[in-house]
Amino acid sequence: MKRITTKAILAATLVLILQGCSQQKAVEKPKNSASQSQSVSSSQASSSSEVSSSSSQEKPVKSDEDSYQKVFEDYRLLLSSNSSDTQAAENLRNQLHFPLEYWTVDNILAQPDALAYSFHDLNGDGQKELLVGAKFGENPYHLVSLYYLKGQEPALLGESHAASVGGSRVTLFVYRDGHVLSSHWQSGSGNGQATLYQLSNQNQELETLQQIDFTKTADAGESQFGLSQADRLDMDSLTWKKF
Repeated sequence: MKRITTKAILAATLVLILQGCSQQKAVEKPKNSASQSQSVSSSQASSSSEVSSSSSQEKPVKSDEDSYQKVFEDYRLLLSSNSSDTQAAENLRNQLHFPLEYWTVDNILAQPDALAYSFHDLNGDGQKELLVGAKFGENPYHLVSLYYLKGQEPALLGESHAASVGGSRVTLFVYRDGHVLSSHWQSGSGNGQATLYQLSNQNQELETLQQIDFTKTADAGESQFGLSQADRLDMDSLTWKKF
């Protein structure tokens, strides 16, 4: 009877030990599952961070020169020409991305060393316009042409020239408040037409504010818009560079 009791005790002890091991494994199993879940979450967060970082670096901001690259190509083509005859001006203007009037090209070819460019934000929208100007001696810069960005592409806003024959004149004035005045007139009669523009700072579109016909005026119709030379942007205050 005593031997049976000892065996029974040993058997009971073995059962308890086995049950304890089984319970310990059951408790440890969820612990491993939680660890795996944390590892997956950490990996997903890291991957998401990498994607976000990559997205923020996808679109580098263009420089002003890059934004107006096609315009620079036009002027480098014009300035590389060694000829200023009539046929050369006509042939060159037809090769430009943004065709200029014949007399504008003729004026550029006649005085290539006077030409320079500057960037300036005319309407305060954070996007700079490209001004092409010419300077003769001690005289202030005068505007030869003006370009702006329509969306992401350059567009010609206006130009100026003085015809060698025929009396045709085109003037282009820029004002401190962002207005732009383009006037076409005849030097002999003083008669012409002037158009006042404004670049929208909302959608980068060119708005035509008013257009008038004028006769025998010395200021190309400027005074009829309530403007004067004092209102113009000081061209010499800009930073100019050679092409």
